[in-house]
Amino acid sequence: MTETVAVLGTGRMGGAMVGTLRRAGFDLVVWNRDPARAEAVAQATGARAAATAPEAVAAADLVISSLADDAAVREVYGRVRGAVGPDAVVLEMSTISPATSRSVAS
Repeated sequence: MTETVAVLGTGRMGGAMVGTLRRAGFDLVVWNRDPARAEAVAQATGARAAATAPEAVAAADLVISSLADDAAVREVYGRVRGAVGPDAVVLEMSTISPATSRSVAS
């Protein structure tokens, strides 16, 4: 089992994923562009809230992002570039264009 999962984006979809992953026994750290949303999800599920996106992904084995749109994905991936571990797996769950997916894949 993956040791630590970081979830970037704790809106409707991201928050639901956090709950499901916690019930399955995963260690979770969450982050949201609105810190209050991350705190609320963390308190409701027992996950840890990170103050920054790079902090959230730094020790994660698996990173899941569920963000609002293409602009949010580009912004957040710009923040975490260099912070994601070399062996981490990144799952992009946002509804975004293929062009944005290709641009952040690197």
